[in-house]
Amino acid sequence: MRNLCLKRESESIFEIGNSHDCDRILYAAGHAGTGVQWSMELCCALPQNWAMRVVHLPGRERRLKEPAVDELAKFAISVAEEINQSHPRNGSAAAFWGQSMGGIIAFEICRHLESIEDRIIDVLGILGAPAPITTPWLEDPHCTDEELIAAILQTGATSPAIFHDEGLKRMLLNVLRKDMLLYHKYNWSRNATIDASIIAIRGRDDPLTALENVRAWELCSTNERFAFLDIAGGHLPLVAAFNHFIAMIKN
Repeated sequence: MRNLCLKRESESIFEIGNSHDCDRILYAAGHAGTGVQWSMELCCALPQNWAMRVVHLPGRERRLKEPAVDELAKFAISVAEEINQSHPRNGSAAAFWGQSMGGIIAFEICRHLESIEDRIIDVLGILGAPAPITTPWLEDPHCTDEELIAAILQTGATSPAIFHDEGLKRMLLNVLRKDMLLYHKYNWSRNATIDASIIAIRGRDDPLTALENVRAWELCSTNERFAFLDIAGGHLPLVAAFNHFIAMIKN
């Protein structure tokens, strides 16, 4: 039976399963406003002999008392160094998964990881995120609470019930604004690509991410094995997209 306990592997990485006794590791970065709890929903889709390591930004959930990140590139470099130090050297390449804003975070971690250690990550899966060469799609971090809540509900990733609790609402909006500011400050260099292959996935009814902006991920990798999937759903058809991704890479 799979171990569904989250344990802290390093400062920014939490692990589900046992990465030191598995065939493959899947690293993952979640959407804006999240920590690591979202990943529990996906564990059942992993092959039995895989483990998952989830990137946890500070300032939320299990890192609530830690100061929030103010520079995406600096955070990505730090996580890449953590992965390089803790990744088991058993000869097996790992995969990376990023959803919505987590797609940008995953891409930057992969990019910096490749600069210090060759071929730890061989494939990057992206859901609901425009390629970094396209126009930012997240709301202005200085928008009103009402505008931000409307944008959150449009993604389908957050239950409306959370906004009935004033404390939870204020906490979530605070984290989201910091994440949005982090994303808006992010600058992509045209020469910034990765060697890992990319699988980009979009929900067919996604109101936030244009089809051509997801297809543009092809320009972010030097690997010719790019794949694009347009599946049923909105901004984050998470389980369906993750199942497609795992099916494509597990053999």
